Amino acid sequence: MFSKPVVFGSGAFAKVIAALLGNIVESIDCTAKQTIIPKNIDGRTAYIAIEDNGLREHVFCRLVEARAKLPPFVAPLAFVSPYAKVGEATVILPGAVVMPGAIIGRCCIVGMQASIDHEALVDDQTFIGTGVIIPRRIKIGSRCIVRAASFVTRDVHPGSEFGASPSALSA
Repeated sequence: MFSKPVVFGSGAFAKVIAALLGNIVESIDCTAKQTIIPKNIDGRTAYIAIEDNGLREHVFCRLVEARAKLPPFVAPLAFVSPYAKVGEATVILPGAVVMPGAIIGRCCIVGMQASIDHEALVDDQTFIGTGVIIPRRIKIGSRCIVRAASFVTRDVHPGSEFGASPSALSA
C-alpha cells in the first residue's frame, strides 16, 4: 500500500517541498519539541524542513527512533554532482549547486541558490541560507547557521553563526 511522504515543518521550506511533491504529501506542523510523531511513521518517507537547528535535530532523532525513512530531498531544479555526498534527512532547495567532492552531512538545509564548491564540507545539523557561497575546501562545522547571501571566506567552527543580517548593517 502507498503511504504519503510526510513533511515536518510549517514554514517556507516545508511549503517548497510540499509544492514540489504535489498533493502526495502529508504535512505536520513543527513549532515546538512537543511535535507529535505519527504512530504509522515506521517505514514511511519523511522530510524535515525546519529552519531551527535544535528543533530540526530533535525531530530527526525522534524520527530515527520511530524508524522512518529519511532520504535527502534534492529539489528538481538543484544540481548535486554524482560525486558529492549528501547525508540523510538533508534538504537541498531549488537552484542550489553542490559540486563534485563536496560533502554535506545529515539533517542540513541548503537554501535556494546556495553554492557549495569542490571539496567543501558542511557538517551535520547545519543551516545554509539562500544565496550562500561556500568556496573550495571550506569547512562548516556542525550546528552552524550561515546567513543568506554570505560569502564564506574561512572555516566556520561548530555551533557558530556566520554572516550579517542586511537589516543590521548601517547605511
